[in-house]
Amino acid sequence: MTDAIINFFENTLQNDILTIIVIAIFPIIELRGSIPVGVAMGMELWEAFLWAWVGSSLVCPVLLLILRPVLDWMKKTKWFRSLALAVESTFRSRADKVVKESDRNGPKKTKKKMLGVYAFVAVPLPLTGVWTGSAVAAFLDLSFGKALISVVAGNLTAGAIVTLLTYLFKDYVDIILTVFLFIVIAVLLLYIVMVIIKVRKNKKADKQRAIEDSAEKGSNSAQSEAADEAVAGETKASEENDCEENEPDCGEKPCEDPPTVVADVKPADVNPKADGEESGKADKKDD
Repeated sequence: MTDAIINFFENTLQNDILTIIVIAIFPIIELRGSIPVGVAMGMELWEAFLWAWVGSSLVCPVLLLILRPVLDWMKKTKWFRSLALAVESTFRSRADKVVKESDRNGPKKTKKKMLGVYAFVAVPLPLTGVWTGSAVAAFLDLSFGKALISVVAGNLTAGAIVTLLTYLFKDYVDIILTVFLFIVIAVLLLYIVMVIIKVRKNKKADKQRAIEDSAEKGSNSAQSEAADEAVAGETKASEENDCEENEPDCGEKPCEDPPTVVADVKPADVNPKADGEESGKADKKDD
């Protein structure tokens, strides 16, 4: 199987150096797989090490520049939000393991972060290479230059270790490549399963959050309506109390000013006969 893969790249690219560089760019494989491939193709150890290191290191500046902006954009989309959250969660957890959370935000911890990234990449194990190391450096908020130095230096150390192991077990390169290929496949499948599980968890969390937000809005609306009704009731009770104080008999009816009664004034009746009699009596008394 490994011979078929190597022949495919050789026939496609038609250049041994370019073949090693391209193979080293692939995640998980990187230089820990491309150095043995170069030796199997007939390259010298130093030559395989050099071009494998160059190829795998090319990924670092690209990831440092675009990884977080791409994830931020994906989180704003409906289709890729859960995937972006899952990938970000994975890289953040690895960053927390490299440098403890208590140290991440502390003052003057840049050197410790750089050393942690270097050590993480320097160990040639699956999922500890340039791809993951660059992501960890990005989520540790290291500057571009310091993150690049840490990852590239760690990759150089990892390449030296793989080169030494390849030299010691040069006669078993084919077996090493076969075992490494199965390890790569197993790790890749495991990573995909982990991402799928996290994606489903994030989707469930989003649905639950949406339900809680809807319930909270309904509760707030009901509370607002109840408060409005309470205020209206207090206002009405206050008006009724004012009414009872000003006019005790007005009861539940709204207070009204008492109607103004205008008395009909009728002119006094004039009786000429009575007036004449009274006038005659007065004259007799005078006599």
